[in-house]
Amino acid sequence: MDAETYTKQILQDHLLTNNYLHLSNAEAQQRYDTVQNTLKNLITSNRDAISKPKLTYFQRSFKQRHRLPIFYGLPKVHKHPITLRPVVSIVNSFMSVFSNWLDFK
Repeated sequence: MDAETYTKQILQDHLLTNNYLHLSNAEAQQRYDTVQNTLKNLITSNRDAISKPKLTYFQRSFKQRHRLPIFYGLPKVHKHPITLRPVVSIVNSFMSVFSNWLDFK
């Protein structure tokens, strides 16, 4: 699939529909910061109920640099015509700290 077809299809099938809301970079960052602060406050307010190793994991993870999650489409090559499956990758994002912890639990 060439880049032009991919871009047209991802916009038409996913991003320019009623299912997704287009946010400016500033608005997306503000929402992400709000979620990040909420999760940090959750850990801080429950400090007494969290074991020392887990608390250390969270504190070290909070200090790392994180990126915004990335949206992309994965082609469904078995479909005709080829459609795209929407994916939001949280790898190296702040949410991955909690995702990894939940996976461990």
